[in-house]
Amino acid sequence: MDSDIIKIKGKKDSWTCIFFNEVKKGCTIYDDRPLECRVLKCWDTRELEQIYANTRLTRNDLVSEVKGLWDLIKEHQAFCDYKKIQPLIKDLAGSNNDHARRKILEIIRYDAEIRKLVVSRGGLDPDMLDFLFGRPLTQTLGNYGIKIHQEGTQIRLDRR
Repeated sequence: MDSDIIKIKGKKDSWTCIFFNEVKKGCTIYDDRPLECRVLKCWDTRELEQIYANTRLTRNDLVSEVKGLWDLIKEHQAFCDYKKIQPLIKDLAGSNNDHARRKILEIIRYDAEIRKLVVSRGGLDPDMLDFLFGRPLTQTLGNYGIKIHQEGTQIRLDRR
């Protein structure tokens, strides 16, 4: 898929939808749920893929008019692109692992710093960060077998 997919945010440290009531085992906005939720079948995603094949609202549509913000988002996307990160992760197991480790740490630091800056200097709500920049790399790199250790300003990574 070549474009963004805007989705409902999950609960803190979880993929569980923020509108899912775990006690009642149900959706708290069921009658007013978005179209994606109405057609989502985890076992067969064809209907959802068909919807996403059509023109839909993107982050660009929503934030491109905010001076400088869309350029910052595009810069972040380019710098933190998984197409750049994946070969570096593979290099961690090879002879070029020191270079790969330094580059991955540089990208992680950039991702963390840009998030801090848009909140502290731009006055943006921290809850908007996942929407603007995606999930933090410190969370998503675990999917690639990378464990992030952070103590103060020091960041260390290990392969699982």
